[in-house]
Amino acid sequence: MQRLLDKLALALIEMMNRLALLLLTILLASCGDKPKESEKIYYVVKEGENYITSEKYKNDPPPPTDLTYGEYNFIFVGSDKVYLHTVSHRHLCGFGMSESDYIKVPFIELTPKQVKELRTEDVAPFLDSAMRINWQMYQPNWVVTLSSSTDTITNPAFEQISNYLTNGLHIRYNIRKWTKEESYAIRAKMEGKTYTPLESFNALGIDSSVVCKKY
Repeated sequence: MQRLLDKLALALIEMMNRLALLLLTILLASCGDKPKESEKIYYVVKEGENYITSEKYKNDPPPPTDLTYGEYNFIFVGSDKVYLHTVSHRHLCGFGMSESDYIKVPFIELTPKQVKELRTEDVAPFLDSAMRINWQMYQPNWVVTLSSSTDTITNPAFEQISNYLTNGLHIRYNIRKWTKEESYAIRAKMEGKTYTPLESFNALGIDSSVVCKKY
């Protein structure tokens, strides 16, 4: 009888130890780093979205739908990187002659050297200086593009720039996904690589039948 009681006591102690270990594990897990809150989504890029015009131009006809690049092209990569290039060419594609006209994207020979990285703290000074001065010279024919490496824009600089364009300068702007050429140039810049326009043309495997010629 005593041996049975001893066995029961040992079994009870073992069970209590396992329970204590389980509770300790749960406690340690709860004390660990909490999962990060979901990033705020500032905009969801829609396929084939047309140009957005500010209130000032709401009654004006929109710019041509084939205008991929504007005078200033801001690219948001992730939630903390902002890139900019000012390579823009008006081209002769997309006048409604055929459906295929609207899928042609100009090859602008963009290189990493032409892409500038803007730190978050530099965005506001840039908008207030360089953009405002040039805008006063060339309005109202400007168009600015805001593009993203992903379908959802989680970069807070997007809201800062779009609000400034709409309320501060009253500039038309377009929201889109980055182009293959922009993607190639920015990735090369991030990796410290250089290339010639011909090398990028070949690397991207661009179909010459859907490339607009500059004039």
